[in-house]
Parts: sequence; structure tokens; C-alpha cells
Amino acid sequence: MGEELKEWLALVRVTKVACNPEKTCLRVYIRSDRWIHKKHILALEQEILRQCFPGMAMEVKVIEKFRLSRQYTPENFLEIYHSSMLLELKNYNMLEYNLFQQAKMDFRDTHDLVLTLPDSLIAHEKGEILVEYLEKVFCERCGMDLKVEPVYVKMGESKYRKNSKLRIQQEISQMVRKVQENQEEEAQKESDSKKKEKKENVTEAGRGFHRERPADLVYGRDFEEDAIPLETVTQEMGEVVIRGQVMDVEEREIRGEKTIMIFSLTDFTDSITVKMFLKNEQVPQMRESIHKGAFLKLKGITAIDRLTGS
Repeated sequence: MGEELKEWLALVRVTKVACNPEKTCLRVYIRSDRWIHKKHILALEQEILRQCFPGMAMEVKVIEKFRLSRQYTPENFLEIYHSSMLLELKNYNMLEYNLFQQAKMDFRDTHDLVLTLPDSLIAHEKGEILVEYLEKVFCERCGMDLKVEPVYVKMGESKYRKNSKLRIQQEISQMVRKVQENQEEEAQKESDSKKKEKKENVTEAGRGFHRERPADLVYGRDFEEDAIPLETVTQEMGEVVIRGQVMDVEEREIRGEKTIMIFSLTDFTDSITVKMFLKNEQVPQMRESIHKGAFLKLKGITAIDRLTGS
């Protein structure tokens, strides 16, 4: 071990070592008379894996317990251990990490913590997990007595969200200009009404509103590829298939009897904002499908901005 890690492990005692029947996961239980930052625990896991199981498909997990002096209370320990918990959550789940960063924590008394979270779909999904995590850290890991109560409130718009909306506005402005330019070109070139009608029919079919389209296809052309998690999507991938739950929906009518529909989408690994370009007569069908909570097959939507993630 490195010298710094040696120093932290000097007062550590191994209480148990266990392995699952498949021999793919090793758990090392340790006890220490002083608290240890999570970065040292993660470094210990990596060293055990590197030195004892090189090239093997093995997961090493160190489960730490602290026997702390009475000078530590849940309130003052939260202040000094907060960065350690952030690192632990970041390595476990990015959504829970981001939510923990936004959370406000206040003590009613020595053993009662109020966890204030934004009143959102993701917060309600992940809030109980954070409550369980906090109680596990303080009660099981540190031997303290703590009860955590989640409270959900409407919060002001964050700086990141404001910047995100500004980027969306810029995207929409560029899109509107392109639409207007295309409309002017079409007005000059398409003097023949029959040719124009034929073109519109072809466009309707290409966007998935043809009479013979698949029953579950709401927008765009059909596709059969498997969905991938949002957290794995990168800009370099190009066209991908994702599966998620629609959250906030916003509609903006533009010139030419057309509407831009913008909504947030999450698969609980990450979230993005997407946009759809619709004719006004297509909006009620799309709005009704989203509000019913139906499974939508969409092709041709554009990602504007990733809301959360690493």
C-alpha cells in the first residue's frame, strides 16, 4: 500500500471476509476507531483487486464500520463526512448523486434530520433511497441514532436550468429561421398545386402518419432496434434508440401552422430534453398519447440538451 493508505489502515481491524458461491464478489468487513474518507476505502478495494485477483472477473467490496468518540454528533459528522458521501453516491448512481447535491439538510434536534428535496418526479422516485442511505451511513456505519424525514418543495430555477432553457431558445430560433427560409423557397418553386399535394402526401407517409403505419408508431418511421440506457449515449454515436418516461411537456406554435413540442425524457439513468417538429393538426394526437402515459414509438426527435449525468 502507499504510505498515506498505510497510515489510515494502521488502526483498522478486519472482522470478516466472505465470498459469494459463484466466486465473483469478495466482501471485506473492517472496523476502525476513526472515520475514513471514502476515497481511501475505494483505493483499498482497487489494491486488493490488483494484488490478489489480477485479470480475474472479481468485484471487491469493503464494508466499513466506525467506532467514533462522543465528540461526534450526527450534525457535526455530516459536515465533515459530506464529501465522502458525495463520492460514494457518484460511484453508485449519478441520479442519486445529483439529487443529493441539490438536497438541503436541517436538524430539528440531535437525532432528527429533515431532508428537503425538489418536488419532481425523479426526487420522489429517488428520495426514499437517499433516506435509506443516510440512515444506513449514520446508524449502521457510524453507530449513531438518526431518523431522516423527506420533504418535497417547489424550488427556484437553477442556473444550469436557466442556461439549458437559453440554449433551447437558441435552437428554436435557428429552427424557425430555417423553416421560414424553406417555406419561401417552396413558395417560389411549387406553383403547381398537384405537385405540392403529392409532395405533402409523401412527407406525411415519411413521418409515420400513413394509414398503413404500425399501430404503436406515433411519429416518424418505424424501427426495431433495442433501446440503450441514456447514461451511455454520447454525441459521437449519431442516431440511437432510447426508451424512457416523458416528464415536462411544452408546446410552441410557429409560423406556417406548425408547432415545436419540447419535453423532458428520463429512463432513470439520465435525462435529456428533446424536441419534435409537428404540423398543428398532429399536435392533439401527440398530446393525448403523452398525457395517457402510453408507450410511444418515436423516430426523428432531436436531443437538445442533457439535463443530468456525468
